[in-house]
Amino acid sequence: MRKDHIEQKRFAVAMGLLQALEIPLDVSRYLMEKDRQERVLVVLVTVAEAFDLKRLMLEQKRSGDLLFDILPKENLYALLCRDTDIEGGFQMIKRLKRHLDLSHIESFIVEIEVRKSYAGGSRDIIYRLFELFVNACETERKEIFFYSLH
Repeated sequence: MRKDHIEQKRFAVAMGLLQALEIPLDVSRYLMEKDRQERVLVVLVTVAEAFDLKRLMLEQKRSGDLLFDILPKENLYALLCRDTDIEGGFQMIKRLKRHLDLSHIESFIVEIEVRKSYAGGSRDIIYRLFELFVNACETERKEIFFYSLH
């Protein structure tokens, strides 16, 4: 793939993340302070093949989790899980990954836990999520990437 095409795709991912997640993360951070919730978790998932990832994520998410279309044509979605720790997110991802593996679908999954004590803003969270996602795609390993901000 040409370098300029890769850079355009990265730019589109970063813009999609900002447009979809900035306000929901601001609201989640506000509610964390008011409701005494300890954390929020953001999961970013993409698959390489033509597959109805959105349907699968809707089936696997909990009722309070929010699903966001980042780049639907590229099969890139984010899930925002309020008051969920990294272990709870990992269990949800294991269910999702089990379905993808059974269908022989290659996936890239990153997860960021944001704790109440984290001082950075929503954009900082999004940029860290973006960096983690780019690193996951560049390494081309089929593992789940985790990061905790506290």
